[in-house]
Amino acid sequence: MAIKSTKKVLASILSLAVFSQPFCGATKNFMENKDDPRKSIVIKKEKPTGFDKIKEFAKKHPVKAAVGGVVGLGTVIIVGGIIVKNAFFDDQNDQNDKNNQNYQNYQNNQNYQNDQENILTKEDLEEGNLNKFEWEGNGVLKIKEGITTIGDRAFYKCENKCENLKEVSIPNSVTTIGVYAFWDCESLEKVNFEEDSKLTKISCGVFGNCKKLNEITIPNSVTTIGDDAFNGCTNLKEVKFEEKSQLKEIGKYAFGNTSLNSVTIPNSVTTIGEDAFCSCTSLNSVTIPNSVKTIDANAFWNTSLKNVTIPSNCGYVKEGRPRSFPEGCVVTPKQMK
Repeated sequence: MAIKSTKKVLASILSLAVFSQPFCGATKNFMENKDDPRKSIVIKKEKPTGFDKIKEFAKKHPVKAAVGGVVGLGTVIIVGGIIVKNAFFDDQNDQNDKNNQNYQNYQNNQNYQNDQENILTKEDLEEGNLNKFEWEGNGVLKIKEGITTIGDRAFYKCENKCENLKEVSIPNSVTTIGVYAFWDCESLEKVNFEEDSKLTKISCGVFGNCKKLNEITIPNSVTTIGDDAFNGCTNLKEVKFEEKSQLKEIGKYAFGNTSLNSVTIPNSVTTIGEDAFCSCTSLNSVTIPNSVKTIDANAFWNTSLKNVTIPSNCGYVKEGRPRSFPEGCVVTPKQMK
């Protein structure tokens, strides 16, 4: 009876829950995109999962298994093949899961403790954990050396006592910035990456909708700029890439709806995703290097480009709608040396 009752409650919730978060790139791909904020599931695997054990769990807790597997509400931790935590549910079964010895062992594991110390989370900001960051005055926040991860939505909409955040300094120890970490921080004007940054990916929506951000320098360690990373940064006029950039992919809408005038793509990029620079209406100059193999549909649609030169072996959408470049733009293939 409890399961049937829970199912009825979920039926009224799920239709809202799936679409209650900001989109991450194209809607059609949201179930495939592990960075999509609507899939707020967090899965940690300490050992190879045992499928038989997961099936056992599904039989005992079918509603929880369905929600965790399909919609991704709450937080699920898988340890040794057993789902041991789901924060969306607060029933007796969930309490039994939390008492599970595997879960307790995981919580007490030294690696887990070390990981938590190196992650700057939304909760750290709410609680004022000065072991992980410090305010330097005038809206300047410095993340402390040794932090390796800025958690998902850590500064989301600057809701966590960060309403006046104007500038953030990110140490070179940071390797990961979680999805939507600084999304919609409307007062954020400047982001400083320390020299010799180890950051490898700017995830989905990290700086999206930061309307006062006017320039950004991408560390050469970054290999991927995710979907919507800077989408909606309407005052962003300049993006620079450090020398010897290792960047490979620019995601969907990564720089969409910005005020860029010109951009030089690093000679390491192979893919420019759908709508990557879409609706950058001031963009009138782009340099595309020989490394680029694919320019997807709408990548430069609704820009002011009149002429562009691309590698002769670069694939792009030439005609019709959607197409890679704006109507009337002259695309000239250049011979490869």
